[in-house]
Amino acid sequence: MNRSSKDSFACPCCGDVMDAVAGRCACGARLVGEPLLDPPSPKPMVGRAVASIALGALSVASFWYRPALLLAGAAVLASVSALRAGKAHPERYGGGRIARAGLAIGCTALVGVGSWWAAGIPRALERGREREAAATRAEMYRVSERMIAYRARFGAYPSRLSDLARLEDGVPPVASRDAWDHRIAYAAFTNGIASRDRVPTLNANFELRSPGADGVVNSPDDIVMRDGQIVDAATIESAPAGRLPVTVPVGNRIR
Repeated sequence: MNRSSKDSFACPCCGDVMDAVAGRCACGARLVGEPLLDPPSPKPMVGRAVASIALGALSVASFWYRPALLLAGAAVLASVSALRAGKAHPERYGGGRIARAGLAIGCTALVGVGSWWAAGIPRALERGREREAAATRAEMYRVSERMIAYRARFGAYPSRLSDLARLEDGVPPVASRDAWDHRIAYAAFTNGIASRDRVPTLNANFELRSPGADGVVNSPDDIVMRDGQIVDAATIESAPAGRLPVTVPVGNRIR
């Protein structure tokens, strides 16, 4: 409680001015001890500043353990809070230099580790696309094995994937899909033109085509298999119009 001088102070009973020399108040209260002096000025609090530099130091571990980067963000927030508090109430909050050091460490971790991660994003995406492409090729090889078994038994490739049910090998016919959940298109054709001496076998060739990551058919990222082998979709051309298509008269199809 503030007072004007050490010789008088407010009476704790009535609030009136009490003479410290006489030790009495008009209300009858007496002084039983030395009057309390003003408390010394408290030391500025530096808890937020210390927390910021501690969190910043711990955030360095984010170079090896990515979730630790959250500590860098916490260090920045703690340092900003400490600096604002010190600016608004300098008599109560201190540690400005410590808070600035914590801010520098936190920002360095955020920028450094963030840039490092950003540089690795294209490589991670490429690895992911390659994994998906490998899974799609594996599915095509699985279907191709059944196509070869179908041709060995019936003399030609099936006109449609559902015809694989005629193998009766216990494998249920399902619509094949690639790693991006796009349907793998199937087409049977004959890579040849009938001549006077030779009539090509119907459905002597087949093609499996995945539209790839973009989902657009006949684009450079298509994954294409012809007659059991993966081919480069960017260099091959579609089956020429002269080749015998699948849609031949019903009476001439392989039974």
